[in-house]
Amino acid sequence: MQITKVNCPENKIGIKCPYIQTPEMIVVHNTAGSSSAMAEVSYMLGNNNYVSFHYAVDNERAVQGIDENRCAWHAGNYPINLKSIGVEICYSMTGGEIFEQSERNAAILIASILKRYGWGIDRVRYHKEFANTSCPHRTLEKGWNRFLNMIREQLGQASINIPQEQKSATSTNKQVRVTASQGLNARSGAGINYAKVGAYAYNTVLTITEVCGDWGKTTNNNWICLTYTSETNNNTSSGNYKLGRYRVNTSAGLNVRTGAGTNYARKKTYSNGTIFDTYQIIGNWARTPSGWVCLDYAKLLYAY
Repeated sequence: MQITKVNCPENKIGIKCPYIQTPEMIVVHNTAGSSSAMAEVSYMLGNNNYVSFHYAVDNERAVQGIDENRCAWHAGNYPINLKSIGVEICYSMTGGEIFEQSERNAAILIASILKRYGWGIDRVRYHKEFANTSCPHRTLEKGWNRFLNMIREQLGQASINIPQEQKSATSTNKQVRVTASQGLNARSGAGINYAKVGAYAYNTVLTITEVCGDWGKTTNNNWICLTYTSETNNNTSSGNYKLGRYRVNTSAGLNVRTGAGTNYARKKTYSNGTIFDTYQIIGNWARTPSGWVCLDYAKLLYAY
């Protein structure tokens, strides 16, 4: 498989990969897009967002945008960013054969990295392990152990048997809005292996009565993938604050709590300068990968 190297511009190193690292693992992502590897890397290196990754892989090749000995902002977890290689698998919104070939090429790339470092398969991790995200959404939907077996095949190792997952649904009552611009398929069960029974257009509001993993059951008794929706409550933004990536802006550090308020227990403290993502905002409080923080003591880097 071809690997194309694109050098990070010198004026972007301080944004995209400011620190030297000694990698200890590979973190797998899905791009949640429909663009080629070169397009993904070109966009990443061309903007000033504090988002970056080492490789993007599509159905034809891998494109490297960041050297493996430099950090990248891909895991939504500061310590993990400083010791990992981020691999983005392209065309996860497209699906089908083009995504499946992209996965196969990613398995080839990852196996070659494992061989170079003398690592085992246990060094291959996925984004959702470290952040409140569904990434790599399509790879997880299709089965993580299935993907690891693809890597094992490239390493010349025997595949492991994949037990049938038994997922149980939990009751809920919430409204979501379809955010996929091309619409969202409705299926007869909670997974892409179930038959397509319809589709919902972009911006359609649906009531979800049950949740099973990343899937939600609608009042029409069909299932949708919640990855492509957002909740319609009033807690996603608030007057002065927006969902986005923030940096702690207080020398004393920023307490992380179990809920949105000082009456909730403190879990940990983000040190000054820590960069974090936000997933929900209530007033001046935001939910981050580690818990809730007060945004009065943080600076917005960019909004989502």
